[in-house]
Amino acid sequence: MKDKRIGVWFSVALVIMGLSAWVGSKLGARVAAYRYRSAQHQTMGSLTASEHAHLESVLDELNTIGMYRTILLVTTNDDKLKTGLLERIGKFEDFGRHLNTTEARPVFDSDLALVSVVAAIADEQGNNMESAARHMRSAQSLFQSLGWKDYSDATIRLFAQTELDQWRLKPQDRGNAK
Repeated sequence: MKDKRIGVWFSVALVIMGLSAWVGSKLGARVAAYRYRSAQHQTMGSLTASEHAHLESVLDELNTIGMYRTILLVTTNDDKLKTGLLERIGKFEDFGRHLNTTEARPVFDSDLALVSVVAAIADEQGNNMESAARHMRSAQSLFQSLGWKDYSDATIRLFAQTELDQWRLKPQDRGNAK
């Protein structure tokens, strides 16, 4: 008789545990969704849903532009990766043709001009002067359209070299290590 009561109580306990787990999971999901929506609403401030979507789109495009820029500048420091530079620039230009926001366009144009100067420098190092001149003219026209007052060869080369130097790996000084 005692064995049947233990089995019944054990079954009741399992049912209660199962129901509480199910209710807890449903309630937990709703609490998480409420907290997420509340946090999103607080971060949006006074933005409407369409303004928030537009802001997200602009931020996504700017993030992608920054990623392309970083990849293009880092790979120019490696001779093995320099060979595909023109292909990567072409992919970057393709991305620029499909920009959905006007806010990202000046950033894209500036980075495309910078990459064009870098391509011109790489072409000069490879003795391809015709391609180098074409890339330099493209960069100058982009910098001019962005409102640069001085877009001479020397100025934009200095700008590009400064940007490239930020991404160039510097060997550690072994003299200070003891």
